[in-house]
Amino acid sequence: MKFLLNANCESNNTLLSVLGYQEFAKDVLFDFLEANQQNIIIEFNSQRQNATDEIQLAAAGY
Repeated sequence: MKFLLNANCESNNTLLSVLGYQEFAKDVLFDFLEANQQNIIIEFNSQRQNATDEIQLAAAGY
């Protein structure tokens, strides 16, 4: 997953506006994670199983 947030650095950004960008990014990320929780878990478990299988094959000498 990639997330890109561009901030306008030419204007006078205050700490408050930067914190606003941070809150926005955090909210977007949390919304994404909640909406895709089951898919993320399924994909994670699949990749974990693939890694485990590769380790077992390597340990067996294949």
